[in-house]
Amino acid sequence: MSGTERAKALVREVPHLDCYETSAMLGGAPTPHFLRLLRAQGKLLGIRYARVGYLYPLFQFDEHARRIHPCVATTNQVLLASIGLSAALQWWFDEAIDDAPAHTLVGTPDQRLVIETARCQAFSGVRSA
Repeated sequence: MSGTERAKALVREVPHLDCYETSAMLGGAPTPHFLRLLRAQGKLLGIRYARVGYLYPLFQFDEHARRIHPCVATTNQVLLASIGLSAALQWWFDEAIDDAPAHTLVGTPDQRLVIETARCQAFSGVRSA
């Protein structure tokens, strides 16, 4: 299975939003161009599906503040710059890491730890299996 196929399979297994739901989550104003910009900047992970467009894993969003978690945006940038989209998605959901980061992010008192863990893994060249 290719990295893209693994990423698509993973996104189907976790709660996610389509582009319209993502726009609504971010306050309704973001356009497809804005979402493309967030993906290009590495702040938002999205998986392209042929007829659906992009799907965005829900863990990335602070639903109460209607924004991308700042910690997630920074971590996504670190991961995408060093290990790519497929490996970044796998890192977020890797059960080999004690309590996968995507499942524990909101409850983590020091979210800098999540960013630092991503940096260490990315720069050590270690990739999720």
